[in-house]
Amino acid sequence: MNLPNYHTILLDQGTLEGLSKQLEKAINYHAPLIINILHFKEKQNDILMNIESYFNKNPLHAFPYGLWILSDSKEYRGTLNIKHSIKDLPLYYSFKARPLNSKENIIFHKVMLKQKNIASIQTQEYQADINDFAKSHKKILNLYEELLFLQKTTQKVDIYYGKKRS
Repeated sequence: MNLPNYHTILLDQGTLEGLSKQLEKAINYHAPLIINILHFKEKQNDILMNIESYFNKNPLHAFPYGLWILSDSKEYRGTLNIKHSIKDLPLYYSFKARPLNSKENIIFHKVMLKQKNIASIQTQEYQADINDFAKSHKKILNLYEELLFLQKTTQKVDIYYGKKRS
């Protein structure tokens, strides 16, 4: 088990068949997911529609982390969470890997052991716990996005009324 840091998928093809083959191999349930389609310049709207239809057919019910699409598209109005650059993504999952100290290492090994035990249990038995875990991470994401919105609004209000923040 790794600490939750972004997992980036760079799509090779924009077709629904190629996309589904690549996503089935690459989706990692242990990390937040970024699907990068910035290198497709003119076909991004079609690819976004294909990604949306893929996730409509194959929903990520137990995915505990956020899913973001990196795209330049401004016309897309679907349900996917679109960001224009990596800087727009939440900082919560963005960190540099460093060695764990002894206390963190002990906790990490306990979590790994529990994860192995959970993997051996039937899915129906722990599906409710996974859903609770996913909801808590999605709540963290929503609160973080709300914080960013409020910070930007506060900055705009301060600039409008002549106060400058450093």
